Amino acid sequence: MGSRSLTNKLTHDSPRAVRPRAHWLTILLDGYLVFAALVVVGMGALVHNSPYLPIDLSITRAVQSFNPPWFDLLMHDVNWLGFGLQSTGLISGIVLVTFLAGWRWESVVGAVDAATIWAINIVIGNIVARPYPQPSPDLNGMLVDLTKPSFPSGHASSFIAFYGFMFYLVYARATRTWLRIPLLIIFAALPLLVIPSRTYMGRHWPTDTVAAVALGTIWLIGAIYLYRWGTTSAWVRKHFANMKPVWQR
Repeated sequence: MGSRSLTNKLTHDSPRAVRPRAHWLTILLDGYLVFAALVVVGMGALVHNSPYLPIDLSITRAVQSFNPPWFDLLMHDVNWLGFGLQSTGLISGIVLVTFLAGWRWESVVGAVDAATIWAINIVIGNIVARPYPQPSPDLNGMLVDLTKPSFPSGHASSFIAFYGFMFYLVYARATRTWLRIPLLIIFAALPLLVIPSRTYMGRHWPTDTVAAVALGTIWLIGAIYLYRWGTTSAWVRKHFANMKPVWQR
């Protein structure tokens, strides 16, 4: 994934423009992917036998101590978007709109991205099996309902992987400013806001969320790679060629 060809795939520059900086981009990309994988594995091993770490208590107290009404409402709303029917409906709706807009391959990659990040979250959660905290004076009501499995945070990793990919598509392909800018703001805001919301709501420890950020960004890079590979694949172009939006046919 971190090869020189991947660096070219992740950019829209000409080969001549990419060549001088490709070496450093490759090193940075390789380094980040290795680092992110180590974060997930290392934190998983660390919390396997630990209900919580001292840093979890400190960060959770700090996050939950900031609770003006507007922030509290924002955290509740973003948190709500990641559950059950609303999450499935929102993601499915975005994939459907992408398809109806004529972006067939983009919609396929988006659907695969959303489904696989959900599945890997469950697999990792069951492997790590982080123990759940017992009632303790140290917790003092900080946890509402530690999500099962708690490691990593499914909201955070899924939002980064899926909405991050949508951000990339809009940035790379959308040309109408009146549509492009609002969508970029929305698709950037959702992943950024869901990260503190999980700790604020008492649903996850901060270490769960940090690992989810690492996992989500790995999945995001993988989705971009898959998408860019498809744009150069004759088979994909044949079977998933982009079409005019349904309302323009």
